[in-house]
Amino acid sequence: MALSLTLLDADAAAMIADLPASIVWQGGTYACTAGSAENGYSLSEAGMVAEPSIQIVARTAVFTGARPQINDDIQYGGKTYRAVSVSTSQDDLTLDIRLAGRE
Repeated sequence: MALSLTLLDADAAAMIADLPASIVWQGGTYACTAGSAENGYSLSEAGMVAEPSIQIVARTAVFTGARPQINDDIQYGGKTYRAVSVSTSQDDLTLDIRLAGRE
C-alpha cells in the first residue's frame, strides 16, 4: 500500500500533538515539536563559546505564505534564537529548522 500525502501529514500532526511545543516567528505562534538541546561551540572574539542548538519540526501547512528563512529570529522556550538551517521535507509536509543562540 502506497503512503498518501494525507496519511503522512496526519502522522506529522500526531507527532506534534504527542510532543507539543511552539515557536514564535514574525509575531505568529506556530505548533511544532522540538528535539533536545545540544551544545555546540562557535569561535568568537572571546574564544570558543558554547552555543545551544535545537532542532524544530513543524508542519508546512501551519505557515500561510512565507516560511522561516536562515538568519530569521525565532523564539522558542522564551528565548530568541537564530535559524541557522531551514529545510523542507521532500514531500513538502514538514519544515526542519535548526536554531542556534542569537549573538
